[in-house]
Amino acid sequence: MKAAQDHLQSGLDTMTAARDAAQAEIGSMAAARDAAQSELERAKAAQDRLQSELGAMTTARDAAQTEIGQMRRSRSWRLTRPLRAAATVARRWFGR
Repeated sequence: MKAAQDHLQSGLDTMTAARDAAQAEIGSMAAARDAAQSELERAKAAQDRLQSELGAMTTARDAAQTEIGQMRRSRSWRLTRPLRAAATVARRWFGR
C-alpha cells in the first residue's frame, strides 16, 4: 500500500511540476504577446502619422503643379519663351 501511495505521490509531483512549468511558459508567452501588441500599436501610430504626412505632401505637390501650369499658360511666360531659349543656347555655347 505504501508503494502505491509513493507511486501516486510521485505522479502527482510530476504533474504539479509540469503544471507549474506550463503556467510559467503561459506567463512568458503573455508577456511576449503584450510586447508584440505594444509594438503593433506603435507601428500603427507611425503608419497613421506617415499617411497624414503623405496626404499633406500630395496636396502641396498638386498645388505646386497647378501653380506651374498656370505660370506656363501665362502671357508673360509665352512672350519670354524666345528669351529663355536664347539664354539656354548662350549657356551651352559659353559653357555655363
